[in-house]
Amino acid sequence: MVAMDLSRIKDTVSKAADLQNSKPSISLPLRRVGVSKVKTAVKAKLQEDHVLLPVTVDIFLDLPENLRGVHLSRCIEALQQSVENLSQSSPLVELAVQTAKRLLQGNQYATRSEVHIYSSHPFPRKAVLSGKAFTELLEAYAAAIVTRDQGGRKIIGATFTVMLVCPCTMELVKTFLEVSPPSIPSHTQRTLLTLAVSTDLEEQVTINDLIEIVEDSSHPAKSLLKRPDEIYEVLSAYQEPLFVEDLVRKILLKASTKLFSLPEDTVVHISAESLESVHPFNIKVEGSYTLRELHLLLD
Repeated sequence: MVAMDLSRIKDTVSKAADLQNSKPSISLPLRRVGVSKVKTAVKAKLQEDHVLLPVTVDIFLDLPENLRGVHLSRCIEALQQSVENLSQSSPLVELAVQTAKRLLQGNQYATRSEVHIYSSHPFPRKAVLSGKAFTELLEAYAAAIVTRDQGGRKIIGATFTVMLVCPCTMELVKTFLEVSPPSIPSHTQRTLLTLAVSTDLEEQVTINDLIEIVEDSSHPAKSLLKRPDEIYEVLSAYQEPLFVEDLVRKILLKASTKLFSLPEDTVVHISAESLESVHPFNIKVEGSYTLRELHLLLD
């Protein structure tokens, strides 16, 4: 191995031109520049245990027209410093906010920063009849956009899997067979439901709020079901057949009630994709509404 002259390496770095700070050949500002798919882990509390939760992070800054590039190491440093100072009881969105603020502190040229965090959120569940306990994982999302004047937004979201029963097929079979519930068959489908809420940096919304909205408005799929639980879950879903459009409207109504105390510019985003069982395609519904819009539309 070739011997390394550490002092010479440091001296070379101090003498070399800082190309990131040089002027680009084309003077054009760039909106989002940074690093993506950064892997790290944060300390989290799951019930009574402390665990390391793997996360994937995207980090962006804006770049003015007079600078050629960003210093990527500063993005990683801001993230690691925030990870080290994050309380175990803090939500991931707080990690996004603190990292975004540190980015602006360490890069004085930038006017805005963005941090997006993707993770699996574990939460304990219990089957209704058998009482079997298990842990479910949600695909969770947290983000922060911070501006130089300390304004900005933060976002939390999660993706759920729920079960739907088709009301159209049920109505057709009911007419054809001339039977009444609960003797009416229909087809079911899994639906991937993503719910996200965007608020001011100071407001408090948790992923548990999203879980409560979805649990109270739908029939979430469950990893562990004994036979009595399976009967219960299926019969419960068949008692309320829904189009995916019905599901989205129902969850937006619940969200407007649950989040009533938040500012009216709070944004609720929903996306529901029904994995159809009798069609070779999916059905998808999406929408974004402020709480002001929901209150006006639903009152």
